[in-house]
Amino acid sequence: MMEQLGKMPADLSKIDSSVVVFDDHFAINSSTRCQHRCVYCFEGERDGYREIPTNDVIELLKQAATKVKAVVFMGAEATLRSDFAEIVAAGTALGLEMRLSTNALRFSDNEFLKATIDAGLKAVELSFPYPDVEVYKAITGAKETGFQMLLQALDNIRLDGRMGCNVNVVVSSFNIDRLDAVIDLAAQHLGSAIALLTLKRCQDNEPSRVVTATQLRDALIPLLSGWRHSFPVILRGFPMCTVPGFEHLDADLVYIRQGVTVSDNFQRQDEFMSMYGHAVAASANPLPECKICSLRDICYSRQVFREKPNDPGNLPISSSKDPRQVLVANRTDPKDVELTISRLIAGKEAVLAGKQS
Repeated sequence: MMEQLGKMPADLSKIDSSVVVFDDHFAINSSTRCQHRCVYCFEGERDGYREIPTNDVIELLKQAATKVKAVVFMGAEATLRSDFAEIVAAGTALGLEMRLSTNALRFSDNEFLKATIDAGLKAVELSFPYPDVEVYKAITGAKETGFQMLLQALDNIRLDGRMGCNVNVVVSSFNIDRLDAVIDLAAQHLGSAIALLTLKRCQDNEPSRVVTATQLRDALIPLLSGWRHSFPVILRGFPMCTVPGFEHLDADLVYIRQGVTVSDNFQRQDEFMSMYGHAVAASANPLPECKICSLRDICYSRQVFREKPNDPGNLPISSSKDPRQVLVANRTDPKDVELTISRLIAGKEAVLAGKQS
């Protein structure tokens, strides 16, 4: 999912969700191909899916243009389409803001990068969880040459200077102890092209790759406390008790409290269906420690506790922090805080009742 990107100071007391305008958008999956085989890729097997023909993609763009102002091309890897610049131009002509979620490898070809930006591509969310080439190879299954291509792509984006990037760092067992190195490497190559950095918790069914709540606390709190970059950071998929003091950076909370609608064609390639709402459903049955937490009504990301349920290092910690304080820092208008809390509670109750949240 993409966001309209802006700038704000790096002072952690000021880094909050005002940097991001979370807007309704459609996400289009138009390709089954990718240069990577990432071990934790959420899309998994794409057997039975097809490369959507150009005309069909344009029809999907026309559907989107009647409902939203922005479209994100998602995976597998849309830039592998030979008509990518053409469909970007088609969406732009329909008045859509065109965005892309990508591994960025194709942008190592500077002419391709320029052609897509000329066609109207405005922003990219690019995946970069790698502190070095060995981690790159371990995550993606690709060769060392792929890493060199990726770094060249980041350099090209920086030198072109026309496109903002949301750098998506998936936090996993591969990089949990080296997040500073990941971010430094991305900053070295992208420079001022980084408008936003997203730390996203890796969800994985393989226990050996699951990072526990204690590991998250040990890594994230020092990282955020010592933030030294000019670009801001937001969090996705982390329980609030793993980032005490930085709960307000929760991007999922922004989406849910603002009622943002995201639709995709991931299940049925020829039509759009609602994507967001899973976070509410996942939080509907809290753990005992969560039930007595003061932030229980605004915390949505609890899956980590279910991934290693018997690990003593993977337990929630109840908070006594005032949720109103978190909501205001999360850019809720102070006069709307009580109404927002009531609405969030009602949404969870609707899920428990089996209704549409």
